[in-house]
Amino acid sequence: MGSCPSRPDVSPGPDGSSALCGGCRSGRVCRLGLTSWSVDPVGQACVAAGACPADWHAGPGTAFGGWTAAVFDDVLGRTVFALGERPRTASLHIDYRRPVPVETPLVVRAGIVGHDGRRRLVSAEMYLESTGEVVAAAEATMVVVGSGTTGTARAAGARPDFIGRHIALRRTVRDADRARPTADLTHEPTWRHE
Repeated sequence: MGSCPSRPDVSPGPDGSSALCGGCRSGRVCRLGLTSWSVDPVGQACVAAGACPADWHAGPGTAFGGWTAAVFDDVLGRTVFALGERPRTASLHIDYRRPVPVETPLVVRAGIVGHDGRRRLVSAEMYLESTGEVVAAAEATMVVVGSGTTGTARAAGARPDFIGRHIALRRTVRDADRARPTADLTHEPTWRHE
């Protein structure tokens, strides 16, 4: 594992800067509750661990959806940053599969799925550390800034292979959601509001 971004002894990034994002750097603690992370530039992957702090709750014991989005954005960005590139989020899609519990150890695993010029397609899953149950999944398109790469295939009107895979991935997720059992709402409720 890499240095813990939420501890005061956080190690600097590859360019000598802090490993924390700009929003957390001044306090020297990750306000999102991430406690460890590791990056694998060769495998183009990133793994982060932590827990949603109680002050990010949306209801009793449940994380605010914005917290989940912020964690995904951070980890997906770090995945691209691990390659020595400066990413900016162009789009972020999140599939909330079940309520994310607060103060419960979670793991986020992300990887680069494809690229086209300056665009990087990155996907991730957030799951409970104890059971491995996936609570949310995300995919993002990150745009690399300050790079000499160009979107030549895109400019020529070609349909890059990763865009086809991106569409196929979305269809797979959509089809899996449709196949998931749904609640039977035709029965009489077991509770009554008097």
